[in-house]
Amino acid sequence: MANKRMVSLHIVDTDAFLEMPVSSQLLYFHLLVRADDEGFIGNPKKIMKMVGSNDDDMKVLITKRFVLTFNSGVMVIKHWLIHNTIRMDRFNPTRYEDEKKTLGLKENMAYTDDLDQPDLLELTNKEKPEYLKKRELAMKESDLPYSFNYKIKNAFIGRKCPICTVEMRPQEMSKNCMPTIQHNTPLSLGGKHELGNISVICHNCNVSYQDKPTDKLNAEEVINVWKTIGNQSAPQVKLSKVKLSKVSGEANASPSQIMSKFLEDEEYFNKMVGFIAENKTAPQDFVLKELKAFKSYWSELNKSGTKQRWEMEKTFELQRRLGTWFNNSQKFSGAKKKQIII
Repeated sequence: MANKRMVSLHIVDTDAFLEMPVSSQLLYFHLLVRADDEGFIGNPKKIMKMVGSNDDDMKVLITKRFVLTFNSGVMVIKHWLIHNTIRMDRFNPTRYEDEKKTLGLKENMAYTDDLDQPDLLELTNKEKPEYLKKRELAMKESDLPYSFNYKIKNAFIGRKCPICTVEMRPQEMSKNCMPTIQHNTPLSLGGKHELGNISVICHNCNVSYQDKPTDKLNAEEVINVWKTIGNQSAPQVKLSKVKLSKVSGEANASPSQIMSKFLEDEEYFNKMVGFIAENKTAPQDFVLKELKAFKSYWSELNKSGTKQRWEMEKTFELQRRLGTWFNNSQKFSGAKKKQIII
């Protein structure tokens, strides 16, 4: 059952609806949002108790025929198909098939229990399109865990889309640039939901390609990334705790991946100490101390423990941040300042 429902003003703006007591109107809305995807309600008495309604409120709805009842105790929203049109990829058929068989459909798309009326429309079961059936079958046959899509998309945040080269970002920052799953051979064309047939591209490119086949794009990179993060928890992946820099070369790494490597890769950190000490002609012990302070400052978690300080910045380029950090240090006041190049 979905978590969102629509309400049509063609129904709730009528005099028949507005003349009902407010308590009956309230009960109707609660029944509406808790009905299944075909408008059937199996627990009306429970809903009445939840919202503090009484039998009179329900009787008004029944008398006004805003809901239709069955001997089994099940109810259906009469004007359900006027209120809601649910996409087939999200639609779940009702389990109250016996009750559904006793209904007809008027031309105005309202349910009726009077099957003797003329010109009733046939109330047929909705069939999912063939491409959706193929997709569901491919997902069912896949050996990849349920968490695969979530993990791999989060792992590719900060990396470049292999098609348009835009940097992929979290959905809350840019829906158009968020990472999405692209099957190189689409599932609707018989492709499998398996490594080797999966690339990660931005949302814009995914919408453009739709069900068109593509070349391998970054499918090999997806395989290597999954080898690294497969055993990690979803929060670890989202918080960039995984050393993605080990998966690909630093030349193509994004600023966020370079920072993650700096925080997580001890060998990379030690090389940075030696490089900066030589570049700034400063004692290595001092550089080590400053870099540890830099690392400690920017890796501090926020109050909710979901993000580190550097992740809350709009932009974060390690080279520039380190340059500012050292150039602002009083202990370098007597040394010739140089921009650190990393």
